[in-house]
Amino acid sequence: MKAAFVFAAIATAMALCAAAQVGDTPATEPRHCVMSAGEQAVVVAYFNTPTFSKHLLGFPHVATTLADTTQPTATGLDLNFVNLQLSVTGDAIPGDARSDFNRKARESCGVGPLAGLRNVHVVSIPANGSSPVFHRRYGKNGLLVRVSRVGFNRASTIAVMHVSYYAEHSGGGCLYVFERKAGRWVMKTEFRTWTT
Repeated sequence: MKAAFVFAAIATAMALCAAAQVGDTPATEPRHCVMSAGEQAVVVAYFNTPTFSKHLLGFPHVATTLADTTQPTATGLDLNFVNLQLSVTGDAIPGDARSDFNRKARESCGVGPLAGLRNVHVVSIPANGSSPVFHRRYGKNGLLVRVSRVGFNRASTIAVMHVSYYAEHSGGGCLYVFERKAGRWVMKTEFRTWTT
């Protein structure tokens, strides 16, 4: 019994010393990433789809802006649950694409330069979505779009991305699945995840 107590005390002391040493080490810079060229191509494909134009119907003179960093989607999006619903209609997302999306979508990442984007301004916006500063600058018809990182299957023929859009008094989010056909990303599935 006495030996067990001594062992526990030594283990606790070692753990406290290890914790103190970790606290003494210099803080490392947060890792900054930028979306890959493949991810950027999917984002550009989204902005060039009729679906994106449909979102603009209520905003005839909209100033469309894209946040310069991706939006982590770990806040409530259960991709496996969404996939169960999509599988009923034959639109299941491959497991490797879901895994890649879940791995990437937890962190924020720079969007980077997006070649082929017209009439979209890339701006720096606070991580929590829309803001009064944004609407003062772009007006009440301004539309802020935030995208997640893009997950791919191993063959890079399927891409998964979440998009949230914010207007002055409304917003919404959708999960999109794209398929690569003849060298172009084509939207295959749209699934609404939230709306206000």
